[in-house]
Amino acid sequence: MQMKFLTLSVISIIALPTVLLSRTLNLKDSTESSQKPPKHYLPNCIYLNTYMTPERSTKNSSLGNYSFSQSSLGFYLPFFTQDKFSKDSTSIANIHMLLVGNTTVSSPRFTALENNHQFNKTSLGLRIIYNTGKKGIWFFNGSPFVVYDNFDKTSKSLRYASVLLYNRTVNDKFSYRVGFIKTFVFGNRYSLPLIGFRLGPLDGTYVSMQLLRNISVHFPLNKHLYGSVFIKPMGGLYNVINNDTLYPGNDKIIQFGRYELLNGIRLDYASKNFDFYISSGVTKRNRIAFASTSYNKNKRGVVSHFYSEELKSATFIEAGLNVKFGRVKKVYNNMNMYDVFDLNNTIDTGDNNTSVINNEIPAKGLENDLKKIQYKDIQDLIELEDIY
Repeated sequence: MQMKFLTLSVISIIALPTVLLSRTLNLKDSTESSQKPPKHYLPNCIYLNTYMTPERSTKNSSLGNYSFSQSSLGFYLPFFTQDKFSKDSTSIANIHMLLVGNTTVSSPRFTALENNHQFNKTSLGLRIIYNTGKKGIWFFNGSPFVVYDNFDKTSKSLRYASVLLYNRTVNDKFSYRVGFIKTFVFGNRYSLPLIGFRLGPLDGTYVSMQLLRNISVHFPLNKHLYGSVFIKPMGGLYNVINNDTLYPGNDKIIQFGRYELLNGIRLDYASKNFDFYISSGVTKRNRIAFASTSYNKNKRGVVSHFYSEELKSATFIEAGLNVKFGRVKKVYNNMNMYDVFDLNNTIDTGDNNTSVINNEIPAKGLENDLKKIQYKDIQDLIELEDIY
């Protein structure tokens, strides 16, 4: 079953760009100059990624060995963009509204369980980005989603993930962000503060620290190739049909939570319409937990576990494809808009903490920027995992 799931994911990654490229080329008109100007700055985007970790032993004989794989398909589609020029025409404010969606299939495998559970999560939401034109950017993403165990679809429940933050673009080499997130990435339902900053230009080498989402160093290698070193949390909270007698109570549905901290390297190949990436590294602080919502839930809705275990560290591999299409307004050397692109690409639509490369921002200064990367910088970055 797991091999079939992996095969379908790989086939999808290969087939999707072929279909979309064919449609894009067919739609291209030789009379492009006579078309109306583009309405949006942000392109339409469809993304697909897959993630997996190998089998590891657990301390519970009733669970056996554990492995995990996940695939997701998502999109963001701008449907409204409006510019507003200042009185002296020295700055442009704009608002961007996008329809966002995601579907994720997660497959934990416990070798001692008779039933192989597979969890579905499907979201559809709204994203609003307001660029004041004067260094400030407001960002909101709201994604209601339905989650259920494929073994029995009566396990469906409605949840909500969201991000609200303010970004201040101080200059081309520095910006900071403050806000709040409601997320399930830590294996439970939490509302948490978000504090972050960026050092370095988005069109060159830069360090990004977005607590509690990711810490990373990004560097261009050439016109199409980009690299990054990162630390980020990953996880989820799922409904499980209690047909394996994991919990002795009368609960038909129990909760399964997982959390891990990824330490890895990512390589992106980006062109105008396509971005393929692959990343790998070590997943640490792997924790799995089971909880009963009827007996282990406090007044704020946070679920505490009746079984929890931290697993050994392991390797991981993640790969993905992003396809961007549609004519867009051109932007050059506009630092606020560069941060708009960065916010839109690094905050995913499915609460999976994945990201899309900033290929709307042309890289420059490759030779000078690459000289700035020192081993000590990357070493310090990896040691920051103690924050999580």
